[in-house]
Amino acid sequence: MAELRPKTITCNECQAEITDVQDMDTQGMDGIEAAFAGICPKCDSSTYAVRGRREAVEAFMMAMAKATGEVPLLGTQ
Repeated sequence: MAELRPKTITCNECQAEITDVQDMDTQGMDGIEAAFAGICPKCDSSTYAVRGRREAVEAFMMAMAKATGEVPLLGTQ
């Protein structure tokens, strides 16, 4: 998964660069190739980067929204 890890993730809230990117365990998630997360050093928001089939990414984000209680902001990089 290291070869898929982005060097930075753009924060969904303030568009700052997040450089502390963490791997997320995607074992058993059909259609997800890789997932990463980071916390913005400027605004303290969580941002996720997920790679996979569209339907699988949508399901992943909906599960994250349910687990965290936050409405996901979807974008592309």
